[in-house]
Amino acid sequence: MAGFFGEKLLDDTFVMVIQVNGKARDNIQADVKIKEDGAKELALKSKKVIQFLGGKEVKKVIFVPGKLINLVV
Repeated sequence: MAGFFGEKLLDDTFVMVIQVNGKARDNIQADVKIKEDGAKELALKSKKVIQFLGGKEVKKVIFVPGKLINLVV
């Protein structure tokens, strides 16, 4: 029973890497079923990511389901 909670957590979430211009800037827990729009929304709420964006507009989003999101400015 002790392992049940850990296994359930691994099944439902993963650690999503957030990159800005190809460089890892943060890691957050995300639902394994997350879509690109949801991942972008989570990434843009990260304080670390906001610092690296420096108020610039995101020109391109590269989303790899179950792994990462890369914001290109």
